[in-house]
Amino acid sequence: MIFIFLVLNLVLGPIFYLVYQSAKSQIINLGAELFKTLATDSVAVIDLLNEDVKVGKISIADAQERARIYILGPKGPDGVRDLSKGKMSAKLDMRVWASQPNGVFTMNPFNIEGVNLWDYQVDGKYTVRDTWSNKERTGKIVYELWQEGKEPTHSWIAYQIYYEPWDWIVGSGGRETIFYEERLKSLSYLFLFGAIFASVISLVFSYFFAAIFARKIAQVKSLIGKAREGDLTSRSTNVYRDEIGSLLTDFDQMTNSLRIMIQVVSQSSHEVLKSADKLIESANGSANVAATISESMTKVRSNSNIQLEAFSENKSAVEENTLAITKIAEATYVVSELSNGVLEKVEEGQDIVRKTIHQMEIINSSVNGISSSINTLGENSKAIGQIVETINQIANQTNLLALNAAIEAARAGEEGKGFAVVADEVRKLAERSERATRQISVIIDAIQKNTLESIQMMEKGNQDVGVGVEMVNVVGNTFQLIISAIKKVNDEIHGVSSTTEEISASTEELNANTVQLIELTNIINESTKEVSISSDSQLSEVSAVKEAADRLSELAKDLNQEIGKFKI
Repeated sequence: MIFIFLVLNLVLGPIFYLVYQSAKSQIINLGAELFKTLATDSVAVIDLLNEDVKVGKISIADAQERARIYILGPKGPDGVRDLSKGKMSAKLDMRVWASQPNGVFTMNPFNIEGVNLWDYQVDGKYTVRDTWSNKERTGKIVYELWQEGKEPTHSWIAYQIYYEPWDWIVGSGGRETIFYEERLKSLSYLFLFGAIFASVISLVFSYFFAAIFARKIAQVKSLIGKAREGDLTSRSTNVYRDEIGSLLTDFDQMTNSLRIMIQVVSQSSHEVLKSADKLIESANGSANVAATISESMTKVRSNSNIQLEAFSENKSAVEENTLAITKIAEATYVVSELSNGVLEKVEEGQDIVRKTIHQMEIINSSVNGISSSINTLGENSKAIGQIVETINQIANQTNLLALNAAIEAARAGEEGKGFAVVADEVRKLAERSERATRQISVIIDAIQKNTLESIQMMEKGNQDVGVGVEMVNVVGNTFQLIISAIKKVNDEIHGVSSTTEEISASTEELNANTVQLIELTNIINESTKEVSISSDSQLSEVSAVKEAADRLSELAKDLNQEIGKFKI
């Protein structure tokens, strides 16, 4: 009963809440439409006053003040307007105001007319510049924060219209909470009374349905108690057409199925008891056969192990021979490779010797050519010496002629002074020529001496080159003899290598045959081992079967005893 009461309240509670929220939303939407109408009417009043301004009846300042008084009421000594005397803002939950796009309020119930609130913030937000003085937020419902005087901050809902002739943003709105709290108060009382009434009704219905449900559960409980005690003969007097009736019908069908199943199980248990006895006899016979097979396989495996050890010893001996032959073959291969390497190096040396002989011949020819050139240089230096001697003689004679010319010019007096100067210059030139020829003679003597020494050294070099050519020829002949000997060694090594390969092939074939015999013996050994294991496993399984048969026989007896407790 309590459960049903809780379920009803859990269902009705959210329904009442959703209805309340829906009513709240509808009231707010209705208020938004009222604010739109109020703002439109206020603009209509302002527009009528502006017509008087256009025809010159009143000034724009008078028109604006008349609009403030008509909409909000006259201003008191404290600067606050008396809303009770206004035509369009008498209610506490509805306000009308106006501001310019620069943030200056031109109409407001409180003492802020003419004040620039462009930088005014509410909870850190610039509400004036963002909404109340923003032309882009006109012509639609807006939601924004506002704070009147020292009161707490509230969320306002408003509708704003931009009146271009006066550059006013006219707004109408009010606090969301004040607007819908009074209107929802009566609805809240209605919801409260509805909830109380629904709770009382749910308690009455819960008690009524709980009594009926308790009688049905008592009948189900009685049938289950008899079935627990083993009495499957009881039947329900089912007259219900609900879930309890279906449960009782299913219970009758279940007890009927149990009676049939217990009869079948009773017959089967007797058959199982007979089969278990026969299985025990068969298991005993199978165990004896499995033991005999296991013993025979153990003997076969022992003999195969002895044969395997003999084959393994033969295989080890063959492997040792194979290893020795392999080492001989490797050593032969290494010697062959070394001899081939030596042969290549010797042939390279012989080629170098041939190139050396050719180079020595070129050097000998070059030395002979240099010697001939040096001899020619010596002859030319001798000729240059003779020419220098001739020039020296000419210089001496020129010096004597210059001296004679100077003497004659001295005798001529004033008339021979110019000739004397010429004679003096000629004498100086002759002296310089004489000094130059002496220097050249010294250089020529040195060249002739060096040329003679070079000729002697070239002759000695020719002799040394000849000796070198002879020695290189001897080395070349020696290399030829070495090449012949290495080729003979290579031929012998190739013969040994061929013989070693034949022996290695025969040994490998013998080793392969031995390995095959070992593998075959291992296969036989493994097979006998598997057979022995299978025999042991079979013996264990037969023992397990015998134990299971014994256990099955005991279970069949226990099952017959338990089935005997039921009334069918």
